[in-house]
Amino acid sequence: ASARMATQERFKEARSGILFSSDVSARGMDYPNISLVIQFGAPATREMYIHRVGRTARAGKAGDAVLILGELEQAFLAAVQDLPLQQHAKHDELKRVNELLVKATTSWLSSAPLRAAAGGAFASLLVHYKATHRVLHMQEDDAIQASSDLLLGCGLVDQPVITRRLAVMLGIEKNPLIQCAKRLGDQEELMLEVPDLSLRRADPGAEEMKNQRSREMDEDWVSITNMPMGGGFSSFQNPEIQPFFEKWGFGADMETQLWGVISEDVVFWKSVNMDHDQYRTQDSSRSQVTSESFQEMLDAFFKDREVLSVLHASTGVRVISPSKVAVQWQPMSTKVVSMSFFNKLEDAGCISSSGHIRGRLEEDWEDVPIVNMIREAMLMEESELYETFSPEDRREFLFRIFQHLVFGGASNQYEDHVEDYFKATKAVYKDLLSVRRNDTGDVEVLSTVASVESLSDGGVLYRKDSLLNFCYVIHDPVVRHVKVWYFGFRALW
Repeated sequence: ASARMATQERFKEARSGILFSSDVSARGMDYPNISLVIQFGAPATREMYIHRVGRTARAGKAGDAVLILGELEQAFLAAVQDLPLQQHAKHDELKRVNELLVKATTSWLSSAPLRAAAGGAFASLLVHYKATHRVLHMQEDDAIQASSDLLLGCGLVDQPVITRRLAVMLGIEKNPLIQCAKRLGDQEELMLEVPDLSLRRADPGAEEMKNQRSREMDEDWVSITNMPMGGGFSSFQNPEIQPFFEKWGFGADMETQLWGVISEDVVFWKSVNMDHDQYRTQDSSRSQVTSESFQEMLDAFFKDREVLSVLHASTGVRVISPSKVAVQWQPMSTKVVSMSFFNKLEDAGCISSSGHIRGRLEEDWEDVPIVNMIREAMLMEESELYETFSPEDRREFLFRIFQHLVFGGASNQYEDHVEDYFKATKAVYKDLLSVRRNDTGDVEVLSTVASVESLSDGGVLYRKDSLLNFCYVIHDPVVRHVKVWYFGFRALW
């Protein structure tokens, strides 16, 4: 981070220069006198395109922006068709860039580091296109082809081979267009231990099932697969709910991910060394996860290379030293399952009986604008309204969801009425947690929720410290999923 900041400062102070940057510079950075922004490849969203272009033509100054798209990325133009884009006058001449790149990269074959870098670049491109396939209207074959074309156009002779774990994670291990390792190599960490559970299960076919699992492991056993961009999260794709997230300023800085374990029986990674009675099986899915087992699962999750490759591409999570990762987290309570919990806001006078949110003179509280009485009750510890919710209330996951939606991101267009906040809170809560009716007919939450606060000396969770940051990891024992809900606040300037 310090090297990046130093580079940014040098660029700001330079009389002229070119900065190569990821989307870390797309928002919240004000570089003076930028005359040209070149975007190489389709952005993940329309909003990200606008933020990137917004680095130039600031404060009344002139500026240009160029967008370079691959042949299979042309569908992105539909997302920005209302913006004043026009085809470059020298479009045909730009095609000569491939010839120049090939001449400039004649050392691909003779350089082992370059070949290794090409493999990493290819994997990153596949993850990128997987994350942007909706806005690009890309099919699986298109994503693979676009990734290959980009590297082959830069002088690489053959498509790089990717690990089977990555292929399964992206759901492309059976695609004939991909060159996938036939099995996990010795240099890769097997992430899942399968304990001998055959004596524990009252099933006459258990031994055969065990043998079948062993055969499958020999062929292509992996531990997790990822469905990014809200896969499995209906509220984040619901046309009635999703616009709220944009309106409230979350945009591309909020990420939801669903990680599933490819196993019939267990839900842990190999790096989690636990006794057999600590493993969770289908038959024991109703038992509670212990804090010790959850700690080990979190540590393993944030050390895994495939998990980190996706998190690095889509969030502010940066793991510098996996061996030093020790996740600091707080368990969230899920006892509250009714929206009547928020009647306290009306009792405290924060909202009227009709749901209108009472305003107040704007005040900053640790760089967070307090513009109404709900925000005051939720954040300002010195206010009498803060006692509206007890310390136990504030550990409820339902409270946390509502709080995050109320405060939103930097470009938050906040509501004057509480109804939409309630509607979105309920939808997100139902999306992230698994529930059931117990023997008495009451609703019981089965999921375990961790509020992740730090990775210790192993890395950082966010690009910038803010009260509005959040990262939750949720274990769902019913469908054996790990869900991630993340937001890293970034200022507009």
